[in-house]
Amino acid sequence: MNKSKEKKHIEKNGWNNLSLDERNDWELQKQRIIVIVEEFNEYMARDIITKLEVMDEISDEPVKIIIDSVGGSTADGFAIVGTIEQMRSHVITEARGLAASMGLFLLMAGDERRATRHTRFLLHEVSMGSRGYMKVGEWDDDTTELKNHNEMLADYVVEKSKLSKSKLKKLWTRRDFWCNAETALDLGFIDEVM
Repeated sequence: MNKSKEKKHIEKNGWNNLSLDERNDWELQKQRIIVIVEEFNEYMARDIITKLEVMDEISDEPVKIIIDSVGGSTADGFAIVGTIEQMRSHVITEARGLAASMGLFLLMAGDERRATRHTRFLLHEVSMGSRGYMKVGEWDDDTTELKNHNEMLADYVVEKSKLSKSKLKKLWTRRDFWCNAETALDLGFIDEVM
């Protein structure tokens, strides 16, 4: 539910008719906080982008995004990253618990990037599942797109961290690279351990 609809809903039906999640979400938005605790997909991305756009239009005060995510669709996640890059508001990203895959990429998009000391981080090359029955030529097209997308992600990580491309490729060849908050700080994924 977007902010104007929520406000009308509250005015029409009263605060007590909102679910606990709706009330919590409303209170957090008033404090300019967004919490991401789910897998990145198109519906979640639309909701987060809408909230960010509304917050940025209302004020250029800082926005905090709290992340505890297993990752998900990089296409949908980078729609959120693109929105953050266009905002006038200062964006603070904060990992609590898990910043895996797309969750880590989003964490790195912040102007200030923090994590609690017990947060775990996961970095890996892009992966893709089969879309059902495919012709051989489609595999070639998908493989080319997968390589191009992986290269874009590598460039992003190098830009946002202290890693060189060669060091990143060494980490990625290990399949999944897990680390703790101190290592994430050393690698430049975050700016501060809280």
